[in-house]
Amino acid sequence: MSDVIIKIFLKIYCVVCCAIFIVGYFYGCASSLYGNFSVHQFIFHLAAVNTLSLSKTVIATILVPFFLSIGLVLFAVKQPLRWLKHYLSAAKIQYWTQHKALLSFITSTMAALFGMAIIWFMSADSLSQIIKQAQYTYNLIYNPAPYDTVIDDNFAEPKNLQFELSTPRNLIVVFAESLERTFTDDKIFGQNLLPNLWQQNGSSVRGYAKLSETEWTFASIAAKLCGITYKQYFPPRTLSDNITCISDIMAQHGYNISYLQGSSLQFVDTRRFFAAHHFTDIEGIEDLPRESADKLSSYKLESDKLFSIKFIGDILDDAELLRIFRRKIEHLAQQPAPFMAVVTTMNTHPYHGYISRDCPKKYGDMRDAVLCSDSQLSAFVEWFKTQDFAANTTLIIMGDHPMMFNDVQKYLDKAKERKTLNLIWGYAAPKADINKPFNQFDWAPTLLEMAGFKWNERKFGLGTSLLSTQKTLQETYKNTLDERLLNNSKLYETSVFKQPTAE
Repeated sequence: MSDVIIKIFLKIYCVVCCAIFIVGYFYGCASSLYGNFSVHQFIFHLAAVNTLSLSKTVIATILVPFFLSIGLVLFAVKQPLRWLKHYLSAAKIQYWTQHKALLSFITSTMAALFGMAIIWFMSADSLSQIIKQAQYTYNLIYNPAPYDTVIDDNFAEPKNLQFELSTPRNLIVVFAESLERTFTDDKIFGQNLLPNLWQQNGSSVRGYAKLSETEWTFASIAAKLCGITYKQYFPPRTLSDNITCISDIMAQHGYNISYLQGSSLQFVDTRRFFAAHHFTDIEGIEDLPRESADKLSSYKLESDKLFSIKFIGDILDDAELLRIFRRKIEHLAQQPAPFMAVVTTMNTHPYHGYISRDCPKKYGDMRDAVLCSDSQLSAFVEWFKTQDFAANTTLIIMGDHPMMFNDVQKYLDKAKERKTLNLIWGYAAPKADINKPFNQFDWAPTLLEMAGFKWNERKFGLGTSLLSTQKTLQETYKNTLDERLLNNSKLYETSVFKQPTAE
């Protein structure tokens, strides 16, 4: 009877140890990619695998190591003597053959310790943060967060607002990958890494406050265009197509709306999101003409044809991306309808960045990519200032989120605060810098006001216009806001996110 109990215990122990190893593998990889690990962000990207055809990039970077690691652990636990027989004497092999239970216990324990070592060495999180994330993950699955009224009490449902537009204005929005104000700090980097852009004298928006669930590109875009925070559930849910974004309001008033991205729109079903919200011209790297094939970043993974790219790792050089974007804007400006043109740059994407062929390499790390992006974006601003339509158009360059873990992390860690870069030129640029605590979703009503819309509330979703004197949610709830937004909300469950059964 005791032998049966020992075998059952070892099987359970083996499964637990393997689970620790697998969790350690994913936690370590996710933390090294994203910097500070976010459970919601990880669920979001894990769910995204279902929304694209499995590419060589996904297989090579996630699936193959994952399944190999599982196989390795199971084999080491199940058949440890096969690993040892080539290295041990016959006497020791005989000893361990007689003590297989002990050997299985040791190898299982080693697997678990190895998983914990992956977390420790690959993660930037402290032990207390790791424990907190583990507790939060457990609660997310087995003990859902309590309901909180902060969202329900403060969400301005766009469908219930009355918008007026007497004189429409154009908008050009550049979501600059990972650009933050920290790169202007010469005390940290030895020089201002954004010198040319800084000299363009754009109006600055300061006071950005980080929220857990708006700190990756898609979540940032959803926050800025729709006034929502992209918290996730388990099992994962997708955004409802019925939510209202500023593009929906603009389309109702006759705007032409365009989106351009220097990577694949297959990833996280980006094309579907923009199509559902009245973007009439949507292009990713897979939509661009053949002549752009030689403009792919030198860091890209090789692919056969530009028009049939299926690799999420392919990146279009921002020099070519901005050239195409200028051409699109010129075409839109010739139309009688007002327009909003949006682009997402890619050259400053971690880990190393993607440095254009025409840019010099001074440091050999992300600093070169930032300097390169600075010259390209500055040239874009210069071009904008010379255009006839600039008098009726506002240009906003904003970092989509603070930079995630990268090869100059040791410099960024010296910063007391990490703030996104937000600069404005043109018609609606404020005369003085805006300096007030705000979050990503406050951009939604701000952009709508810059386009000429007027409405009494000057709120949109969870956002409050930064052009108004009203308090933002960050000003109202201060440091408690992030935690409260992670609690459950009846509004989010019924309107913002689809229920799993709705798929």
